[in-house]
Amino acid sequence: MSKSSPHSHYKRVADDVVSLRILDSINRSKQVSQRKITNETGIASGLVHIYMKRVINKGWVKAKQVSAKRWLYYLTPEGFVEKSRLTLTYLAFTFENYSSAQRLINQVISACIANNWHNLVIAGANPLSEVAVVNIDSFEQLHLKGVIADGDIDSGLYLGKHKVYSYEQLDDFDYQKVLICDPGFLGWWCDQGRFPNAPELINLEPTV
Repeated sequence: MSKSSPHSHYKRVADDVVSLRILDSINRSKQVSQRKITNETGIASGLVHIYMKRVINKGWVKAKQVSAKRWLYYLTPEGFVEKSRLTLTYLAFTFENYSSAQRLINQVISACIANNWHNLVIAGANPLSEVAVVNIDSFEQLHLKGVIADGDIDSGLYLGKHKVYSYEQLDDFDYQKVLICDPGFLGWWCDQGRFPNAPELINLEPTV
């Protein structure tokens, strides 16, 4: 039987986290719109729209039109069950993976400080990058110049503090190292004619 790669496992977890945040936001409010979900979760509006279609199609959420341009959403009984399942899945993932991610990020941070690599960029907006951002922000010697991500970029702040930029804006930053938390970044990087083993890259993604 074939075994899924760590990358595919992480992608499934990231999908589950987005779905869980959306379902939780809907559950906490009797009248919630997609704009309110975006504001509460910090998830890009385009991504919220994609996942809202998904959770509605799966029968976890019902949509009610209250005006020509306004829809409200609420959880179905199946949605409550799925929210509970996703919560347990996320807690299990967090318990299993947080320690190993924390150790790797601590090693990278120590190397950055020791080598005077103080100006950093995070590539990716997912659970792994959240751990990296929180840790980097706790060191005065390190300066997180920006968080970059693929797809629709929302105007809100990532983790309430950092603006998220597109991959294409990477060269706008005065950085020394890019910490890769999204496997898709390397594909974009190589598409620009750059070498995947470039010295300015540090991969935090799990390897196969």
